[in-house]
Amino acid sequence: YFALGTRLDLHTARALEALNAGLDHLIQNIYSKFSYLKKLHENPQKEIRAVLLSDDLSQKGLKYELEEDEREDVKEIATFIDLMTMKNRPIVLSELIQHFSSAPFGWPTWETALLVARMFAGGKIHLVKDGAKMRPRDAAGPMTK
Repeated sequence: YFALGTRLDLHTARALEALNAGLDHLIQNIYSKFSYLKKLHENPQKEIRAVLLSDDLSQKGLKYELEEDEREDVKEIATFIDLMTMKNRPIVLSELIQHFSSAPFGWPTWETALLVARMFAGGKIHLVKDGAKMRPRDAAGPMTK
């Protein structure tokens, strides 16, 4: 058996098990950064709304969590934002989501939007609409559409 030009050492006589192992190999190697997402939410849009409409104390807790916990998914988004900023390119949310939905990430659209909402509510980034910085409460509507 071969996948991505690599010989797979599979110890199975059943074709379905070999096919599943081959597909697992493909997914793990094409979307190598998918595992950076620690949790997939059942309803990320509801979670986005909850994050952005949370009170000041919750947002301070989120800021502390982002500073203390070096999560790979947040680091990847921050790195992408830093690179775009260094190139003097505006960062459009739809482009950011498209970047992280393709290989090597493969992140679901709403999970990426949730990470952006958490970073925004935690004060790590700013969202701008029509040239003005948004407040978290004002971003809840646009971020969930």
